Amino acid sequence: MPVCAPIRTESAISEHALLLALAFTVEFAFLYPAPLERRIGHPVIWIGALIAWAERRFNRPELAPAAARIRGAAVLAAVLAAALLPALLLSALAARLGLAGTIGLGALASSLLATRLLARRVGEVAKALGEGGE
Repeated sequence: MPVCAPIRTESAISEHALLLALAFTVEFAFLYPAPLERRIGHPVIWIGALIAWAERRFNRPELAPAAARIRGAAVLAAVLAAALLPALLLSALAARLGLAGTIGLGALASSLLATRLLARRVGEVAKALGEGGE
């Protein structure tokens, strides 16, 4: 008797492909709502803020290289956990809801792609640089 259930590779791939297609479609069609971004920010910005806070808090010039690497690895693990744990919880919930859960998860996942938000921000920086002279 196997210790764990066999992985249904083809089914898992098709479910992930559907989720990814939904996420890109929602992100492309609707973008992350600007009022929501102004009110609570954006998930990608939250992660950036967490990284910036950890940089200020834990990265010190006086640290020995080995200590800096250990702190860096710990911060990386914390950032990954901060992103992974909610994703696992939402995935488990979506699995219980079937197709409706997959569609909902696709809509939520669209906010993590941030392709249009990134393009908008890069455009703002390029414009600011252009106005600042060359």
